[in-house]
Amino acid sequence: KDKDEVAEKFYLKKKEAFISGEKVAAYLFSEDGTVRSIYNKKKKIIEWDTFSKVSEKIANLYYEI
Repeated sequence: KDKDEVAEKFYLKKKEAFISGEKVAAYLFSEDGTVRSIYNKKKKIIEWDTFSKVSEKIANLYYEI
């Protein structure tokens, strides 16, 4: 709600970098070939736990090398 205050905490540090929830889309592409939306339009949030799973896989690959 207070974009000026929150913007300082993000990388770009500009409130103009924020976009409205109506312009957001995020999808999960599974290994089995399925695709599903991970954006909850009602709550206007992305299911972030899906990103942590990918991050873990990448981190594990890094440490295996």
